[in-house]
Amino acid sequence: MVQPRIKVFWDLETCPPPTAHLISPLDLLESIRVFTSGLGVVTSIKAYWDRNNAKDSTSNATSLRTAMPSMGISLTDCSSVQEYSEDALARTLTGKFRILATTTL
Repeated sequence: MVQPRIKVFWDLETCPPPTAHLISPLDLLESIRVFTSGLGVVTSIKAYWDRNNAKDSTSNATSLRTAMPSMGISLTDCSSVQEYSEDALARTLTGKFRILATTTL
């Protein structure tokens, strides 16, 4: 049976990576893939964060964000959107979902 293809949209503010203990970026990617394996085949992972509202600015969080592009995780800083406001991340994710929904129907 062919598994469905899925895209992961990750809100790093609401669901931050586990940085309290040291975790390698590759371990993090593997954990995401194991978690989503029952849902389908991951075709892309996009992580969204807001530099202006980042709650976790520890060196572990910064190093994970820095490593994400090299692991195939597209990282989007929502603080650079036009007409920036506190809800920029939510507005960006909502827009991405709408675009995805209309292009895959």
